[in-house]
Amino acid sequence: MVNSLSANLQTSENAVFRQRYIEEIIRYALFHFFSEENEMLEVGYPELEQHRELHRKLVNTLSQIASKVEMGELDASEPIHFLIRWFLDHTTVQDIKFAKSLAACSNSS
Repeated sequence: MVNSLSANLQTSENAVFRQRYIEEIIRYALFHFFSEENEMLEVGYPELEQHRELHRKLVNTLSQIASKVEMGELDASEPIHFLIRWFLDHTTVQDIKFAKSLAACSNSS
């Protein structure tokens, strides 16, 4: 999705289209986060609230970015760089913590 976002933001001059595409990413993220948080809830992940807060912050930041893109205040590359940094950090740190916790739960069962 980030690659598709990159292509669409850099090739389209239509600010409304770019903003709507970022909103599509936000909606997908909300769905993904809701599903992930349900898994965490199901297994009793002790850091669920902290993880949920990271998800909230991403959605809020993306919403602000979408508004700035629509108003022409941001270069198209900025949302892409932000998402790549966030994705890499989140998956290599936070999601790995959850995966280890999940593995420990299944090993103790």
